[in-house]
Amino acid sequence: MCKTCHTAPKAGVSGKKVPELDTLVENVAKKDFVRPSLSQLRRVGGRLLGGRECQCGRAIIGSGSAVALVEGSDGTFYSGLQSCGNVWSCPVCQFKILEHRARTIKGIVHNALADNCRIGFVTLTVPHHAFQKLDDLRGLVTDSMRKIRQSRYYRRMIGKDSIAGEFGVNEQTTLKLESRGRARSIPSVILSRFKGDIRTLEVTHGKNGWHPHLHILFFAKCSEKQMEVFTREVFSLWAKQVEKAGFGKCSSKAFRYDAVKKDRNLADYLAKWDLAKEMTGSGSKQAKKSGRTPMQLLCEVAQSRNDSHPSSRLFREYAKAFKGKQKITINGGLEREYLTTDAQLEAAMSDEKIAAEKQAGKVIGYLAKAVWRQVIISHWEDLVKAHAESGGMEEVTDVLNDLGVECYYDISLMMVRAGPEKRTVKHPEFSICLPPP
Repeated sequence: MCKTCHTAPKAGVSGKKVPELDTLVENVAKKDFVRPSLSQLRRVGGRLLGGRECQCGRAIIGSGSAVALVEGSDGTFYSGLQSCGNVWSCPVCQFKILEHRARTIKGIVHNALADNCRIGFVTLTVPHHAFQKLDDLRGLVTDSMRKIRQSRYYRRMIGKDSIAGEFGVNEQTTLKLESRGRARSIPSVILSRFKGDIRTLEVTHGKNGWHPHLHILFFAKCSEKQMEVFTREVFSLWAKQVEKAGFGKCSSKAFRYDAVKKDRNLADYLAKWDLAKEMTGSGSKQAKKSGRTPMQLLCEVAQSRNDSHPSSRLFREYAKAFKGKQKITINGGLEREYLTTDAQLEAAMSDEKIAAEKQAGKVIGYLAKAVWRQVIISHWEDLVKAHAESGGMEEVTDVLNDLGVECYYDISLMMVRAGPEKRTVKHPEFSICLPPP
C-alpha cells in the first residue's frame, strides 16, 4: 500500500484541523505521485470505458440510502456499492476474482501432489508484430488451443482414443493403427492416466505489439520424462496450428516447460495468477523486458492525469478484445477429484458473484447518499477510508468539513449526514429541534 497516499493521520478530532490533511491532498494532486491505488485505477478505467465499469465502486446498490465503511481483516473497505465483475479491465474486481481463483488452484495443486500426480507447467506463445490487432492475436490463441483439444492426435495422447486408451503405446497399438492407415498419427507418448489441465489467458504489450499467451498446468499420473515428452508434443501441435493460420513459425526457444515438484515453492508457479505481481515494479528492468501488463498501462494513464495518453488507446483495445472471454479454465474434473465439496462450490462461482460477494467485518459507520456523492465527485474515497481507520467517523466528519463539505455525525445512526447539525433543546415535558444559530 502506498504509504504517502494511505497512511492515516494520528491527530485527534476535537475540532482541530488535521495536520497531515494538506499533505495528503497535495500528494494526490501531484503528477508523479507514488503508484495509484486500486480504487484510483478503477476510477480511471471507468472513465475510459464507461458502462458498468464506470459505476463499479461508485453507484449505491438498488435504492440504498447510505454506504457502509467496514473494518475487515485486510483493512477498511466500502460496502453497499455496485460491482462490475469484469476480471479483465476492473482492477478491484480483478484482484478479488484472481485471489479467489488462486485459492482454488492452490488447493488442486496441493492435493494433486499429495496424490503423487505429475504436474507440468507450460507457456505457449505466438509470433507477434506491432502492426497486428489484439483481437486477431487473441482469436489465434484461443482457436489454436480449441483445435488442439479437439484433434484426434491430442485425444490419443491423453488416452481418450479407444485404441490408444486401451493398449497404450506398444506394438499392438501400432499394428492396429497401421492396419487402418494411421501409422503417422501414433504419438510418442500416451498418458492413459491423464487427469486434466488448468489454463489461464494473459497478455502484455511491448515493442513488438501485443503478446497474448497461455499458461497451462497439465496433471497426469506418469513419469517426469513422459510429462516432458507430452508437453513438447503439445507445443509441436501448437506450432502447426499457428503456422497453418498464417501467423508464421513458432520458435522452439519460446517453448518453456517446468516440472512442479513438492520441494519447490508453489507460489513460483501460481504467481502467474497473482495481480500483486502485475501491480509492482512497472518501471523495473523485468517489466521493460517482458512488456507492460494492462494494469501497468492503466497506471501510466493515471499517473499522467491525462485520459488522452497513448496508453489509454491501448487499454481500450485490450478491454474490447477480451470482454466476455474466460480468463481461467479448469478441465478434466480436477475440482471433483482434488477439492472438498465446499471448495467445489467456491470454484463454481461466477466472476460476477465473486466480485459482489460480501466480506465479513465490523461496521465503522455510514456515509449518507448526499455525502457519498461529494466524496466520489472529489475523488476522496481513499482519504475517507484512511481517516475512518485512524479516528472513526468523527474524524471523517471533521476532515470533510475542513474540505468544504457541510456535514455532521449522527451518533444514533452511526452516519455522517449532509447539512448543518441540528441542536436539540430539552424540556421537562417535550424536546424540540432548533435550526443552527
